[in-house]
Amino acid sequence: MPIITVTNVTGPTYALEATVPPAVSPTIFRNHIRWNVVNPVNGYIVQHIQRNEKYWVQRHHPRHQTYQAVSVDEYWECWRVTVAAGITTVAPIRDLINDKFTVLKVMDAPGADGVMGHFPDKAGTRGRWKLRGLVYFVADPGLAIADWPQGGAPSAGILHSRVRPPIQGNGFARNRQGRLGTVLLRREFAGNWDWTAENPPGPPGPVNPMDGAGAPPVVTYRPPVVSARNFPTFAGFRSRNIRTDREAAGGWLPIARRPPHG
Repeated sequence: MPIITVTNVTGPTYALEATVPPAVSPTIFRNHIRWNVVNPVNGYIVQHIQRNEKYWVQRHHPRHQTYQAVSVDEYWECWRVTVAAGITTVAPIRDLINDKFTVLKVMDAPGADGVMGHFPDKAGTRGRWKLRGLVYFVADPGLAIADWPQGGAPSAGILHSRVRPPIQGNGFARNRQGRLGTVLLRREFAGNWDWTAENPPGPPGPVNPMDGAGAPPVVTYRPPVVSARNFPTFAGFRSRNIRTDREAAGGWLPIARRPPHG
């Protein structure tokens, strides 16, 4: 069995950073890595990604608050490994980066159930997140690459990926090699954000001719306070996805913002 390790090319960085293509949003966490494979055999590196973000919500009494509004993202992605060529990818490697872990200011992502989850804009909120990659190796002829299309999981970008758990006959071949086997590497990160500090209010908006009232000033926020936290010992990832920016699914409470305008 190959030995798989990573080399950090960027980070881990817990801080607000400007949008870096191909990301579509600023990040509050980045970790870009390069895979290292010792004793390679022909097959695939498979990484099972689990992510969730919890937003602070306000209950009926100020003391009754909780990280209740949760959005989750889960998928599987793979990289081809051969004895002759090492790790091969579906696009040229830029800056020797094979994989990117990021936590974005705002994003959408479908869960394994096929339902689109929404990670609301973090500006004006506070919360916490965790992100885990479980790394496996599947030797040939165990993985059926036809069941791992490029962009199969949108969060994986152009990598061969999928949102459904791979099983024999769907993702894996029906043979002894057609299984994930033992976890070879765990990549685990967790952090907090507090994006509730406001800038001084701007001037009021135009006056409404109907009632003579001016529109309230636009609220803008200072850069967030971002920090790392220990990855939870008992980390659960299965939870209900938020459907909109203003209201969570299943009767969950709105995300608390400062001031409470969303």
